[in-house]
Amino acid sequence: MIDKTNQLRSQQLSGNETRLLPRLTQAGLLALAVLAYAACGSTTPPAAPSQTPMPVPLTEKTEPAIPLAPAAFTASCSKCHGAAAEGADKGKGKKGPTLVGLINRPEEPRTVQDIIGIINNPTEYGLDKDMPAFADKLNANEKKEIAEWVANLR
Repeated sequence: MIDKTNQLRSQQLSGNETRLLPRLTQAGLLALAVLAYAACGSTTPPAAPSQTPMPVPLTEKTEPAIPLAPAAFTASCSKCHGAAAEGADKGKGKKGPTLVGLINRPEEPRTVQDIIGIINNPTEYGLDKDMPAFADKLNANEKKEIAEWVANLR
């Protein structure tokens, strides 16, 4: 049987000259495959080292930042309602009301459309006659920006 195996593995090169083909075992094939793979290299980039975020030191609790008021609010409304709509002293003992939380007031919640209506004609909403109407003083986009900003104040 060994002779037949050697005969099957031999190859006739020329004339009487014969050469035995090398015997490849499973382990040899595996080693050859590993070497071939290693020689080709890997196209996968190495994994980045893990970076643990630095802990943030605890400080005293801060209030969330109030987004900046639209320019139209600053120019037209802040004199009475304050720069952050917190209410402002108008002089002579009068104070403009705060607009913070206007849409969440349980006694009379307001929508963005209500706020635009108030900007246009406050007396129609039963508000103080000291507040002027801005129907002709602000354009539709300015009124919408103010109303949306006020609606987001909490």
